[in-house]
Amino acid sequence: AVTDVAIGLEQTVYSVTESDSFALVCTTVLSGSIAGRTLSIGYQTAEDSALASDDYTAVSGNFDMTDTNTVQCIPISIISDSVTETDEECFTFTISTTSTAPGLTLSPTSASVCINEVASEAVTIGLRQSYYSTVEGEGPVEICISTVSGDFEGSSFSVSYSTTSGQAEAPSDYVAVSGSVEISESQTSQCVTVSIVTDSVEEGEECFLVSFSSSSSDFTLQSPSVAAVCIRDAPSTAAVVIGLQESQYTVLFQTSDSQFACVEVLSGDVAGREIMIDFSVEDSANTQTQNGTLLFTDDATIQCVAVSVSSVSAGSTDESCLTLTLSPTTNVTGLTISPDLATVCVVPIEDTPVTIGLQHSYYSTEEDSGVLQVCVEIQSGELDGRTASLSYSTVNGAAAGTNF
Repeated sequence: AVTDVAIGLEQTVYSVTESDSFALVCTTVLSGSIAGRTLSIGYQTAEDSALASDDYTAVSGNFDMTDTNTVQCIPISIISDSVTETDEECFTFTISTTSTAPGLTLSPTSASVCINEVASEAVTIGLRQSYYSTVEGEGPVEICISTVSGDFEGSSFSVSYSTTSGQAEAPSDYVAVSGSVEISESQTSQCVTVSIVTDSVEEGEECFLVSFSSSSSDFTLQSPSVAAVCIRDAPSTAAVVIGLQESQYTVLFQTSDSQFACVEVLSGDVAGREIMIDFSVEDSANTQTQNGTLLFTDDATIQCVAVSVSSVSAGSTDESCLTLTLSPTTNVTGLTISPDLATVCVVPIEDTPVTIGLQHSYYSTEEDSGVLQVCVEIQSGELDGRTASLSYSTVNGAAAGTNF
């Protein structure tokens, strides 16, 4: 007995895009059983609106359907091109029997394979940055927009721009501008130039806005579409003198590991500036032992350096000195550094004079008044860790030993 079997294409329409590598068209057993037979099926492609070699690679051949192989799929290569085709293009895939097969029904035998263009990504245009900072006298500011993403496909897009005053106002602080720029595949970025006005008025930071807009729906203008441009006053050229408070410091040997040397604004005004001054400490062999930078502002007019003296070896009779030198980190108009040099000397304790003596050379008291204290004190200098041993004694005068 012959067993009926229905074989056909899984679907009659296949849809792919040019970016797909291939279309996979499958034939399957829809009902019944092959029942131990081998059924040979032929297949081929035929052009329609899609052309072989231009849009796809033509194929033809045979495949066998068996009890263990009830599905057969044929890959058809899709060709991607740079030509824009507005309508989808299709070709036909058909199957047929290669010989008489009792009980076989072959349906459906034809399928349309349609190729669509890759959907292009809409163009997005946006600001490179939304905040710009400049200083009077540094020249104009450029505010730029550029393509963020998308495919132009030969199109160009117009973007309008205009300035709006904030604390900074036109024409006293900047020159107002308005207009439009074109963004295209060959010109993916454009900049708007705004001139900054320099004046002698201290105003602090002031800002204005540059806005971009478009009425077109053909592209997306990324948010934010407004840039803030902030203008700071030109640096002051006011005269200011910064220098060391003292030019000579003395440290007693082994009494301290450091000596503070302070630098301050001696005259003039920092006037809103940030003034940086480098310091360097060298020993007697011109070997640098310390360095750094001091920052002076309107609120910080005194800075101190802890000069380390631990590296200085002072003998019992010799004095050793370090040299502290100041210099500007960068050129600052109106700045004078003076004094710019100080010495820090470590001296032996033995060289430090000290004077010890009686507090008073005359004392007066009455009988029966109790105990009389005669005191000795340091009158000048310091012992600096030393111990001074003094002898004392009494000598009779008009008062005999029975009186004291």
